[in-house]
Amino acid sequence: MIDSKRFPSLVDYLSRLPAGLSSFPEAQSKGILLRSSVSGTYFHPSWAKLPAPMVDAMRHPPLPTAWISSALTDAVFCAVADTHYPTEEAVVKWTYDRVVGLARVPMYSALAKLAGLERFLKTVARVHALFMRGTDLKVDIRGASATVRLEHPPHLHGRLNHLSNEGAFRGALEAAGARGVEVKLVESTPTLGHYDIRWRA
Repeated sequence: MIDSKRFPSLVDYLSRLPAGLSSFPEAQSKGILLRSSVSGTYFHPSWAKLPAPMVDAMRHPPLPTAWISSALTDAVFCAVADTHYPTEEAVVKWTYDRVVGLARVPMYSALAKLAGLERFLKTVARVHALFMRGTDLKVDIRGASATVRLEHPPHLHGRLNHLSNEGAFRGALEAAGARGVEVKLVESTPTLGHYDIRWRA
């Protein structure tokens, strides 16, 4: 039994999945996403009582290029957020900082730097597919603004994860050269995160 007072986001997330951590095995994420959640922090004693797959992943993060369960990735994200980033503002900043750090990794930074902002925006769905399977990202670009729709199986990504993408998308666009980026989550449902994005032309 997970302590709901210590891990409210994690308990809420797992309670909504149809089969807990075994849900949606076809939905996968690159190991770099889970690694970035636990990098730079120690293994908190309270994590030792979490489900075994989470403990193993947090003690021994997967290789950056490995494909792993998105449900596991999001569960670890929730546990770290509950432990170290208890407010929504803190979660958004944490995610932004993680993406900025990821943009400095040579194997990924070239994607943004070589593409430039315009090409990055036009190919962002394909870039997203390099990191996630089973979650579809659709972008409608209108000048210096865009609408982004993140579609996925029911409850695979919860509202906290949707909200964290405000930081993720801002970090990714800045890495591609955008300035004055503003990202707003305007809708969060069990199967959708909907965002409005603006930047300086």
